Amino acid sequence: MVFEFVYRSPHAPADVYTLHQEVMDIVFAGGDALNKEETRPLWRAIKSDSGSIVLVRTSVPPLGEVKYREHCAEFSVGAMRRFNCRLNLSRRLRQGHAGHDKPSGTREIALTVKEDIDEWLRLLLDHNGMALQNAAMVSRGRLKVTPHHYINTADLVFNVRITDAERARVAYNRGLGRKKAFGMGLLLSGDPS
Repeated sequence: MVFEFVYRSPHAPADVYTLHQEVMDIVFAGGDALNKEETRPLWRAIKSDSGSIVLVRTSVPPLGEVKYREHCAEFSVGAMRRFNCRLNLSRRLRQGHAGHDKPSGTREIALTVKEDIDEWLRLLLDHNGMALQNAAMVSRGRLKVTPHHYINTADLVFNVRITDAERARVAYNRGLGRKKAFGMGLLLSGDPS
């Protein structure tokens, strides 16, 4: 079961830190959220004349005063689905230190070449119970979070075949990829309902 709602914000879609705080305040009514992946809300903002329209999906009913709809995402093995998703175009590389055999940390690198992005998306979807059939990049950008922190983003539309219904349902409920707190990873269904 997931809970979805839409609200208007006076902040621009690029003001991701403020939008993240608004979403958390609405979902958890200003309280401290338990930092668990299964309860962390997903969101996506689109530009409006006076700021943003924000779609939020969460696995817990929001505590704030908003009207929401609840539904259960259904997936079946072999079914074809179309999604739109804003993703963080980066991967983590394990790195070691001189004189050590085991990796001691990770480093984030941006994906730059289309072939790298295609393979990365294919692996990401495979890990989440979906086989990529085809994909198109609608837009690409660089989002400034703080003066020294940027997120490389892309809006992608893709068709998939479901290979594992439970993993696909979890991906729909919890999102794909990294930087979900900043509006990445929300799977929007492009299928007619």
